[in-house]
Amino acid sequence: MTTEPSLVELLFRQGRLAGAARYAFRAREQERGIRRLRAGAGRLWRGRLAFLPPTAHQWVRDRRFRRTWLTREMPPWFGPRLRRLWPGRLPDRDQTQRVWRDPRQGRLWEQLTDPRASCVVDYLDMGAARYGMESRLPFYDQTLVDLMLSLPEEALVGLDERRGIHKRAMTGLLPWSVIQRQQGVAFTSSHVHNAARVFPWLREVLLEDRWISGDYIDQKAARLLLDRLDPLHPADSQWLDWTALRDIVCLEIWMRRF
Repeated sequence: MTTEPSLVELLFRQGRLAGAARYAFRAREQERGIRRLRAGAGRLWRGRLAFLPPTAHQWVRDRRFRRTWLTREMPPWFGPRLRRLWPGRLPDRDQTQRVWRDPRQGRLWEQLTDPRASCVVDYLDMGAARYGMESRLPFYDQTLVDLMLSLPEEALVGLDERRGIHKRAMTGLLPWSVIQRQQGVAFTSSHVHNAARVFPWLREVLLEDRWISGDYIDQKAARLLLDRLDPLHPADSQWLDWTALRDIVCLEIWMRRF
């Protein structure tokens, strides 16, 4: 039984990714005049931390990350056990000593090895399996990862658009409106409408007198969260509240089964 090649495999077979990388290098070399001055100033600002020694560069990034983590606002519906744990332990990071050519490669590796990504992958796999489907993550393709980690900083700064390597490699395969799109696509609307669709069930569970997850979730605060949401006109701007409401009820149902 033969399997169809993935999109990434086709891009490599047709030399599209290699061609896009070569284009990026040529664009960098062809910069002239004001364009070159503006591009150079932009690169200098974006890479300002790269002038620091690697240990100092990492210290600055860790300090920023820690400050952001510790100053997050605690959800008001947390129960006593979750309140005692807040703000929680910092996410684990790859502590292997590695030498990177530039900070961009180090950040890319951190994103690839972030343990939180495995939770997202498991969530996608379970959702797809429920409907008899197989989820695929082409950006985790080993060949593509090796290519992107091997590209130096100067291979990307010659491109004006975001994700320029990928977009140029898939020119002719994707609609032009997607190639020209500057902003990424968010799935917040799907999360909101999926939660709004089961709103009656969420409401029924939250309004019951029986509440097992009280150590983790304050039921009264969760009901206030419920009152703020309108299932007839769900707003994408409230997607965090909608996902929190769904997760609260899922925890309660899960604890009732054990």
